[in-house]
Amino acid sequence: MKEKDIKTYIYSIIVVLSFILVAIGASLAIVYYKVNGNNENGNVDVKTAYVTAAFHEIQGFNDENVLPGWSNEMKFEIINTSTEENAVGRYSLVWDITKNEIDSKDFVYTLTGESTLDGQTIEDNTPTNKLVTVTGQQIVPTISFTLGSGIINTGVKHSYVLKVSFLESGENQNEVQGKTFNSTIVAQGK
Repeated sequence: MKEKDIKTYIYSIIVVLSFILVAIGASLAIVYYKVNGNNENGNVDVKTAYVTAAFHEIQGFNDENVLPGWSNEMKFEIINTSTEENAVGRYSLVWDITKNEIDSKDFVYTLTGESTLDGQTIEDNTPTNKLVTVTGQQIVPTISFTLGSGIINTGVKHSYVLKVSFLESGENQNEVQGKTFNSTIVAQGK
């Protein structure tokens, strides 16, 4: 073999091995994750490489005999507890509705949120910090659905309040009163 052919052969082997090593390294990075608080809450699913997150939910909705004028709220937070700087995580909030017997335009919800870092409010809607937002009052769905997606950087806490109300319309609401509503929030990592 000529010296030129040998060099081409060696470079080809090096390139192929490099691609294989990059593919193996990327595969291993995707499966590295850790979740704090999952043992207690049981509803965190983080799949982002090198990001650890804690999800704290005070309580879900477990309400029976709901009447017009009723309201309740659920508070929960997501904290990026990663130790690496700029370990940006992405998540979705899924509203897991296990029972909603109140199918009415008067059964509404609002979702508000706040981003903090070391107890100080920080700017939302940046490439590394985005709250899940819901505009105005919305009708409570009868089945589970995704509220939206958020982005959270290292050390940041996203605090949310999900408020549900059965509005008094002044019209006959007998058919939809006295019903049951059960649900919880699930945070899923992306």
